Amino acid sequence: MRPTSYIIGFVRVLFGIGLWGLVALLIAAAFGIGWAFDYIPVRAAINPTYKAWVGADMPHTLPWLFIGAAFVLIALFRLVHRHVMWEAILPRLKFSEPQVVWTNLQWAEDRGPTPIIHSSMIAIGYVEISNKPRSIVGGLAAEGAWVTAKFTNLRTKKIKEVRFCRWTDNPKPRSDEHTTTLPVRYKWDWNLRTLAPNGVPNRLDFFIRHLSGDAYGFQASSQENAGWINENHRLWNDAPIQVDLFIEAGNLDPPAKHSFILDFSTPAGIEFRPIRTATWPLSRRATN
Repeated sequence: MRPTSYIIGFVRVLFGIGLWGLVALLIAAAFGIGWAFDYIPVRAAINPTYKAWVGADMPHTLPWLFIGAAFVLIALFRLVHRHVMWEAILPRLKFSEPQVVWTNLQWAEDRGPTPIIHSSMIAIGYVEISNKPRSIVGGLAAEGAWVTAKFTNLRTKKIKEVRFCRWTDNPKPRSDEHTTTLPVRYKWDWNLRTLAPNGVPNRLDFFIRHLSGDAYGFQASSQENAGWINENHRLWNDAPIQVDLFIEAGNLDPPAKHSFILDFSTPAGIEFRPIRTATWPLSRRATN
């Protein structure tokens, strides 16, 4: 919560005791009734200790400073309690380690009366994201979540951003998923996904790589393109790449972030490494 929000929240809580509660508080203090009447026996019990510490007797009547301090402490307690409870139900995203799955991709190319069917094996890089609020009861979903993948070449420092990576289980522009005789066009709202607060993983695809070795950041709308290729999102095969995934949603502030190293220049072909062990030597090599 930002400082301004804390101040606004404190004022709301301070006066959230209610008008009648405030009136009752003032009447009790002014006429010495209710809890204010208890000040006399309490003073008699703790005055010796108070005098030993402070060097003076406690006031004979309940001072307004004490009343105001108690009022502020109550408001602070309510504010902290409300903030803790709110934090407990906010979306809390957890990320799996990045993984790769190979799949056979087919697409049609219209040339003359008979379309030509192409087929190719491609690797899809993905992570699984789950929403696990700290409180099981009343946890909030991450509404309308969408993802930006930022790819940074650790040698040249060039950056490419791919907005709206693909949620695997969202609808796709495929005729077998939709009842229509017209070509299915990708809809913008398919970029968004609600992450329920139940800890169930949601797969997110952020890059693809063909057998030729060409790799691309995977934007969901690229599914309309032949081979799911968008040349603007072509990645580098000769240098390690830092990947930063930013997940934004209506009630995520700031956005969730997950970072790691992606490397196509290894003997294995595709390798992932955590940032904490890979950043220093890779960034040092990039400056040479």
